[in-house]
Amino acid sequence: MKKEIQVSEKNIPLRAIGFFLAVAVALGAFLMAVFSLRQHSEGYRLVEGLNYQDTPLYQTGIELNYMFSGTSSEIRTGLKSLQAVYSEALHDSFRELDCDAEYEDVVNLATLNARRGEPTEVSEELFAVLTDAYERTYRQEGYSMFAGALYAQWQGLLYQSDAAALDPLHVPEEAELQTRLAAATGELRHFTFRVTDPERREVLFDVDGEYRELLEELGIDAPVLDLNLLHDAYELDLVRDRLEKGGWTAGWLSAESGLTLLLSGQEDLTVRLYGQAEGNILPAAEVSVSAGAAVSRFRAFALTKNEGGYYLTEDDSGAPIPRHPYLTARGVKTDVLASSLALSGQGRAADVCYANAVLWAQTTPGEVRAAAEESSVSLCWTLAGEQKLYTNAAGEEITPAAEYGWTAGS
Repeated sequence: MKKEIQVSEKNIPLRAIGFFLAVAVALGAFLMAVFSLRQHSEGYRLVEGLNYQDTPLYQTGIELNYMFSGTSSEIRTGLKSLQAVYSEALHDSFRELDCDAEYEDVVNLATLNARRGEPTEVSEELFAVLTDAYERTYRQEGYSMFAGALYAQWQGLLYQSDAAALDPLHVPEEAELQTRLAAATGELRHFTFRVTDPERREVLFDVDGEYRELLEELGIDAPVLDLNLLHDAYELDLVRDRLEKGGWTAGWLSAESGLTLLLSGQEDLTVRLYGQAEGNILPAAEVSVSAGAAVSRFRAFALTKNEGGYYLTEDDSGAPIPRHPYLTARGVKTDVLASSLALSGQGRAADVCYANAVLWAQTTPGEVRAAAEESSVSLCWTLAGEQKLYTNAAGEEITPAAEYGWTAGS
């Protein structure tokens, strides 16, 4: 016979009180945790952009760090306001500089690629970018706004899982393709860019039939008009202008491509240039930069094992040859430079990034030195196989990281 279990009712009120007390304590702890998460302390914060359905990846590789001060409420309000301004600025610049995708409400690089030979009115910001990029292209020092096909071909190779095996050193067809494409891209006669109405900011872009036929023969379907190496630089310059105009000055912008851009109210920062020594990646120089400074860093090696866009291949003698994203419009993939840093105290990101591009278009240490001495920005660089830091006359204040074994090159 089963025994019936009797439940005492004497302590039910106490149990109920205990239960509600436990719930209250748990709820209080939860609210305190939520409240503490909503507290904002003074200091630097990474500002995250808002989400946009038309450009889900618009903030990839770009960061804004900003100094906040005041009460928790003031910081929370300031962060929300800055987030709105920053998001809109980055979103707008991303779309205007996009050479692949068109948008209904904006005229951008993709629009100009699609309207070849047709005068097109652009925004004040895009007009300034295009005319500046063309002026740099016209110098023919290693940068071209018409190198979109060449850049797309190289980028497509860099991110292949078996990139080393497909390298031009080992695939004659790829070597011929890139050689022909680089040679044709270097002939400005194939391209037209002119301002047809400066008051309306109307421009015309076109590509001749010979170059289009070459792309068709090589099986390349890519936009020709493309800011490539200077894309991130122009983007950061546009964003900084918008932030400064809105009174947001205490922070810095950065890009994974190696750019750092300080706002006008930012305190001094220390930036590093890395180099390689006997297979090890070490700081080669530490540079203190002040408010308004622009810094660009290029390197031929990955900083981490899984960093994309870098690989090693070998030449016929078995010597390692590094491959990296910093292909110039000349199509030169030199292994002379290991890394470089360009600095301008009150410049724009496009200035220092261009200075680096010119440097990386050189094929010998002597050419690198000559190009650096002609530059108006401070430059320092390391060469493959050496643990020496070289500087130009404008960068004499940059010193090697002696604690890591680096010495000054002559």
